[in-house]
Amino acid sequence: MIKAVEEALKYLERLTKKFREFASQEKNSEVKEKYLSRTQFFGDTAFALMKKYNIGKEWFVFSIYKEMMLLEESRGHYEKALENASAALKLARTGEEKGVIEEKISLYKEILPALLKK
Repeated sequence: MIKAVEEALKYLERLTKKFREFASQEKNSEVKEKYLSRTQFFGDTAFALMKKYNIGKEWFVFSIYKEMMLLEESRGHYEKALENASAALKLARTGEEKGVIEEKISLYKEILPALLKK
Protein backbone atom coordinates (compact mmCIF):
# COMPACT_ATOMS: atom_id res chain seq x y z
CA MET A 1 0.00 0.00 0.00
CA ILE A 2 2.78 2.43 0.93
CA LYS A 3 4.50 1.78 -2.41
CA ALA A 4 1.28 2.70 -4.25
CA VAL A 5 0.95 5.91 -2.22
CA GLU A 6 4.59 6.81 -2.98
CA GLU A 7 3.89 6.33 -6.70
CA ALA A 8 0.78 8.50 -6.39
CA LEU A 9 2.88 11.17 -4.68
CA LYS A 10 5.40 11.13 -7.53
CA TYR A 11 2.54 11.51 -10.00
CA LEU A 12 1.09 14.42 -7.99
CA GLU A 13 4.50 16.06 -7.96
CA ARG A 14 4.71 15.86 -11.76
CA LEU A 15 1.16 17.22 -12.11
CA THR A 16 1.96 20.07 -9.74
CA LYS A 17 5.00 21.10 -11.76
CA LYS A 18 3.23 20.73 -15.10
CA PHE A 19 0.16 22.76 -14.12
CA ARG A 20 2.33 25.51 -12.62
CA GLU A 21 4.24 25.62 -15.92
CA PHE A 22 0.96 25.84 -17.85
CA ALA A 23 -0.14 28.71 -15.59
CA SER A 24 3.10 30.61 -16.09
CA GLN A 25 2.61 30.49 -19.87
CA GLU A 26 -1.09 31.41 -19.82
CA LYS A 27 -2.09 34.97 -20.73
CA ASN A 28 -5.80 34.73 -19.86
CA SER A 29 -6.08 35.44 -16.11
CA GLU A 30 -9.18 33.24 -15.65
CA VAL A 31 -7.52 30.25 -17.25
CA LYS A 32 -4.30 30.96 -15.37
CA GLU A 33 -6.15 30.94 -12.04
CA LYS A 34 -7.77 27.61 -12.95
CA TYR A 35 -4.33 26.13 -13.55
CA LEU A 36 -3.10 27.58 -10.26
CA SER A 37 -6.13 26.20 -8.42
CA ARG A 38 -5.40 22.74 -9.81
CA THR A 39 -1.78 23.13 -8.74
CA GLN A 40 -2.92 24.01 -5.22
CA PHE A 41 -5.26 21.00 -5.18
CA PHE A 42 -2.49 18.60 -6.23
CA GLY A 43 -0.14 19.98 -3.56
CA ASP A 44 -2.81 19.83 -0.86
CA THR A 45 -3.69 16.27 -1.88
CA ALA A 46 -0.04 15.25 -1.67
CA PHE A 47 0.29 16.72 1.83
CA ALA A 48 -2.92 14.95 2.93
CA LEU A 49 -1.66 11.60 1.62
CA MET A 50 1.69 12.04 3.35
CA LYS A 51 -0.06 12.82 6.62
CA LYS A 52 -2.59 9.99 6.37
CA TYR A 53 0.00 7.34 5.52
CA ASN A 54 2.77 8.91 7.62
CA ILE A 55 5.10 9.21 4.65
CA GLY A 56 7.65 11.94 5.14
CA LYS A 57 10.08 11.46 2.29
CA GLU A 58 12.18 14.59 2.57
CA TRP A 59 12.88 14.82 -1.16
CA PHE A 60 9.17 14.88 -1.87
CA VAL A 61 8.18 17.23 0.93
CA PHE A 62 10.90 19.64 -0.23
CA SER A 63 9.63 19.44 -3.80
CA ILE A 64 6.03 20.15 -2.81
CA TYR A 65 7.00 23.07 -0.56
CA LYS A 66 9.08 24.46 -3.42
CA GLU A 67 6.17 24.09 -5.86
CA MET A 68 3.75 25.71 -3.39
CA MET A 69 6.27 28.54 -2.91
CA LEU A 70 6.36 29.14 -6.67
CA LEU A 71 2.56 28.85 -6.86
CA GLU A 72 2.05 31.52 -4.21
CA GLU A 73 4.70 33.70 -5.85
CA SER A 74 2.88 33.52 -9.17
CA ARG A 75 -0.33 34.56 -7.41
CA GLY A 76 1.45 37.49 -5.77
CA HIS A 77 1.00 35.99 -2.28
CA TYR A 78 4.55 36.65 -1.11
CA GLU A 79 3.87 36.08 2.59
CA LYS A 80 2.62 32.54 1.89
CA ALA A 81 5.49 32.03 -0.56
CA LEU A 82 7.93 33.01 2.20
CA GLU A 83 6.34 30.48 4.59
CA ASN A 84 6.69 27.70 2.02
CA ALA A 85 10.25 28.76 1.17
CA SER A 86 11.24 28.67 4.84
CA ALA A 87 9.81 25.16 5.19
CA ALA A 88 11.57 24.05 2.00
CA LEU A 89 14.89 25.48 3.19
CA LYS A 90 14.80 23.21 6.26
CA LEU A 91 14.52 20.18 3.95
CA ALA A 92 16.95 21.23 1.21
CA ARG A 93 19.61 18.56 0.76
CA THR A 94 22.16 20.13 -1.56
CA GLY A 95 23.92 23.43 -1.68
CA GLU A 96 22.20 24.18 -4.97
CA GLU A 97 18.73 23.60 -3.48
CA LYS A 98 19.60 25.75 -0.47
CA GLY A 99 20.97 28.51 -2.70
CA VAL A 100 17.82 28.67 -4.83
CA ILE A 101 15.55 28.79 -1.78
CA GLU A 102 17.70 31.33 0.07
CA GLU A 103 17.62 33.54 -3.00
CA LYS A 104 13.81 33.38 -3.08
CA ILE A 105 13.60 34.11 0.67
CA SER A 106 15.72 37.25 0.30
CA LEU A 107 13.59 38.33 -2.66
CA TYR A 108 10.36 37.88 -0.69
CA LYS A 109 11.84 39.76 2.28
CA GLU A 110 12.61 42.67 -0.05
CA ILE A 111 9.16 42.63 -1.66
CA LEU A 112 7.02 42.25 1.46
CA PRO A 113 7.92 45.55 3.21
CA ALA A 114 7.24 47.45 -0.01
CA LEU A 115 3.84 45.78 -0.34
CA LEU A 116 2.96 46.46 3.30
CA LYS A 117 3.64 50.19 2.83
CA LYS A 118 0.96 50.41 0.12
